[in-house]
Amino acid sequence: SMQGAGGIGGLLARTDNSKQLISDPFATAFYHADGNGNVTCLIYTNQTIAAKYLYDPFGNTLSQFGSLADANMYRFSSKEWNRNSGLYYYLYRLYDSTLQRWMNRDPIGEGGFSLIRNERAKLSPRFAATGERFLGPNLYLYVKENPISKKDSFGLASDPVDVDGLTTCLDNAKNAFDSCKNTVFCLQNAFHQRIFNLKQGCVKDCMTLGNPIAKLACAAACGLGYLAGEAVEAAGTAAGLTACGIGYGANLQGCSQAYGADPVNPY
Repeated sequence: SMQGAGGIGGLLARTDNSKQLISDPFATAFYHADGNGNVTCLIYTNQTIAAKYLYDPFGNTLSQFGSLADANMYRFSSKEWNRNSGLYYYLYRLYDSTLQRWMNRDPIGEGGFSLIRNERAKLSPRFAATGERFLGPNLYLYVKENPISKKDSFGLASDPVDVDGLTTCLDNAKNAFDSCKNTVFCLQNAFHQRIFNLKQGCVKDCMTLGNPIAKLACAAACGLGYLAGEAVEAAGTAAGLTACGIGYGANLQGCSQAYGADPVNPY
């Protein structure tokens, strides 16, 4: 549902109908999950443990125990695990925790699927955001290799932690880049004006010389000095813009790490 019921971290309870018919107190067990929605425990109504699981970051079961540990199929990411294949079913794709990869590529881009996805997106803007805006470049990658802090609700792409936060982060990075460029160009203009004024003063002083040949030689020297100053100006501007670009890239990478977006194409 749009509220997450039944999805990752949203499982409520498991009921054995055969036991329910005879009013067995152990007919129902309630799901408990960690922060990433991995089912870690099932508890009977009398508060005793029905099943307990421990996973590695990519979903491999490290240990399990309890009377329902084998019978319960909803485990890592609250998704259904198939015993025969060892795969998790994420609605749109099957995931192999051993390979740490999806078994089929992301269906985004396929005509029929895109039509269904667009209809689903009308009901859930969050789905549209995770499936459309935050898809990474590796169509077989699982949550950008960061399952400790990210999850994949629909088997399409890792969910962003905070869409508004990511947008703000990217805007701040762009504003800082623009500010850096403006500073570089401001310094460039100031330096250019400075060397131009020096050249004008130099030529003016040359005109006070009595010898025409000396005047020409002096003016030529002023011109060479001006050209050297322009070369320094160009090199300084290029270095400044390069530094701005490096800083911008670092800020985008920071946004990527914080919010799980592709830094090259976050949208």
